[in-house]
Amino acid sequence: ARPPAPPPQGEEVEETGTDPNDADSDDDGLTDGEEVNQTDTDPLDEDSDDDGLTDGEEVNETGTDPNDSDTDDGGVSDGDEVENGTDPLEGEDDSAPLEEVSPGGFYGGMACAAGRAPITPLAAWLALMALVGIRRRR
Repeated sequence: ARPPAPPPQGEEVEETGTDPNDADSDDDGLTDGEEVNQTDTDPLDEDSDDDGLTDGEEVNETGTDPNDSDTDDGGVSDGDEVENGTDPLEGEDDSAPLEEVSPGGFYGGMACAAGRAPITPLAAWLALMALVGIRRRR
């Protein structure tokens, strides 16, 4: 399917401020016509919702809403979810806010999606020692 035609040049310049000689004025992967007529995104802003993904990436790749920075309403922006490897269309996999995991704690930045505190170095060492002990008994 052909992309929709951009608005007539006079209207395009006067109403949207886009470049009539450039089908994609903001170089986001969506034509100005698609942004004005279909997605209701800003044809002069490559990331209309400021989530770190271009409008074109959201429409053509991730399936997220280019007008909503957190499509799944899970508390993490679409761009951060894509960067972190979580699903921007599934709110259940968003990380818990740091305050809920470890208020002011040293390991607060390593919260897991389930909202539990991360394994501390001491806990990891104890688990390793338990495994070593089990292997020696065999």
